[in-house]
Amino acid sequence: MRIDANNMTTVLPPHRVSCSEIWGGIRNVDVDARTGALEASIYSSAAGSGKGGDIYYLSVCDTDRLTRVAVADVVGHGQAVSAISEWVYDVLALQMNNPAGQDLLADLNRQITRRGLDAMTTAAIVGFYRDDSTLRVAY
Repeated sequence: MRIDANNMTTVLPPHRVSCSEIWGGIRNVDVDARTGALEASIYSSAAGSGKGGDIYYLSVCDTDRLTRVAVADVVGHGQAVSAISEWVYDVLALQMNNPAGQDLLADLNRQITRRGLDAMTTAAIVGFYRDDSTLRVAY
C-alpha cells in the first residue's frame, strides 16, 4: 500500500489472481488486478444500485497458461437483471479451463436461447495464452 501524494488517496497494490482462481462479479468495483501474464484495471458501476447487468471476470486456468478476461452486459437494470447476470457469470466460471473463447460464447448463447432469454447486448472474451504469447479475442 502507498499514498498518492498528488491527490492524497490510498493506492492498494493490484489484487493477484492465482491459478484456478476466478475473480470478478456483477457488483460495483474499481480495482487493479494482475495475473502471472498481465495486469488489468477494472471499473464497473451499476445504474442506481450496487449490482446490475455488467459482468466482469478475470481468471487463470489450472496450469497458469491461460489468462482470460470476460466482460458482458445484460439488457436492462435492477434486481431482475442482476439475477440473469449472476447466472451468466456462473456459466462463464464453469468454462475457466476451456481454451476456445468463441466456443464458450456459442455455448452461452445456446443456453440463453434455451432459457427463452434475450439477455445479452455485448459480450467479449479475451484470452492470453502464455505458451506462445498470443492474445485471442471473441465477441
